[in-house]
Amino acid sequence: MKIVTAKNGKKRIKISKNEWQSIGKKAGWMKTAGGFGKLGADLADALEGQVLLNKTKTPEEIFQIVKQDAELYTLIQQDGVEDQELLSYIEEMLRFSASSSRFVQ
Repeated sequence: MKIVTAKNGKKRIKISKNEWQSIGKKAGWMKTAGGFGKLGADLADALEGQVLLNKTKTPEEIFQIVKQDAELYTLIQQDGVEDQELLSYIEEMLRFSASSSRFVQ
């Protein structure tokens, strides 16, 4: 990580992808590249799929749907994600999908 000065005179922090991932892992919001929180990329994708399929429902309703999917829920628990944390992941995915859908027409 280093501070660089752009041609316009503004200073910026330059950080490599590996440094960014290392910070994320230490902070607990990145387990692996492409993951979400403690979830790896594949598991995060599976959860996001459930969230997007049910995005008209409340986070609590989606949480119950995920819990009913025994295989997915077991894998999420094996990654050390507690129920409250899982609910916060679902809420964040819903917020992200709502904000990104405003830009897609």
